[in-house]
Amino acid sequence: MKKRAILSVSILAWSTGLNAAELPKAYVCEFTDVTRVTIEHAKLAPWVTGKEKYSRTYTAIDLERGTAMAVGDTGVDENVYAERRGGPKIDFIEHSKSGNVFLTTITDPDENGKSVIVTSGHKVTGLSGLAFFVQNLGTCDAKF
Repeated sequence: MKKRAILSVSILAWSTGLNAAELPKAYVCEFTDVTRVTIEHAKLAPWVTGKEKYSRTYTAIDLERGTAMAVGDTGVDENVYAERRGGPKIDFIEHSKSGNVFLTTITDPDENGKSVIVTSGHKVTGLSGLAFFVQNLGTCDAKF
């Protein structure tokens, strides 16, 4: 029983990560690895993977209100939904100006202020209904 109690406390400490006062005020991120797939006429097109650089900055993060600002060259709206739930990370839900949805997760920074970022995009473009899925991976510099 004692071993279980100690393990439970360790898991709880790991899963909560930084407290609100310790969280960065902003993240400056660069994406470098991209994977894409399209579905045309109900058929899966080949995966496209490669290196593609673009950046995005998340700032004005207010977890109590569930809001943040996303600025970058990816076509997302400036106002995004932000939440911290279920581990040492922050999740963002973003909508592009054309109506596509992106889910982004940024891990808590390590001792050097570096975080990992992953974004998954789900797009449907035009009247043809071309489905386009993308997943991008990169790193962020935390700004305190």
